[in-house]
Amino acid sequence: MKRRPTGEPMPDEIAFEFGELRVLWDTEAIADYEGSEPKTAWTLEGSLAPAHTALRALAGRSADGSMLLLAAVRPAEAEAHGEEPIGATLIEPSGTVTAMDEALLSTEYSGDGAVRRITLELYREGDDYPIRGAGDTLSASAREDDGLRTESATLHFRLDGHEGVALYEIVHA
Repeated sequence: MKRRPTGEPMPDEIAFEFGELRVLWDTEAIADYEGSEPKTAWTLEGSLAPAHTALRALAGRSADGSMLLLAAVRPAEAEAHGEEPIGATLIEPSGTVTAMDEALLSTEYSGDGAVRRITLELYREGDDYPIRGAGDTLSASAREDDGLRTESATLHFRLDGHEGVALYEIVHA
């Protein structure tokens, strides 16, 4: 079993499934997030189009060692991101892995259409009060690859009162 920098065990695989799509996470890459240059830590199995128009992926690491993995896909017939199936998992500093019962992710854009800020609420099963998080963009970029447009934002990230860094990516089909 792989170990986190803290010596705690690292989950071998975390994946979110959305019908024929599967988002696989590289938890080692997220555990190495430091400073302001996180790298993409997920891969997509399956084809985004034509059934979906977008994928949103957020990977964050807090200074206390906790990690957040979140993915949402927008069905082609959806009118807003509130109709997206979403999955989120929290990995605590102890290595405890908890799939969130509900995750709410909101994205604020600047006048030029770039991601400016994100906010999120995560609910564990049976909890009435959420774990809250937010991120402010440190840098943003966009690229085209294989007919997909990807917007990336490196974020100064805060989760449940702990600061860190995150990478938020939106892939448009």
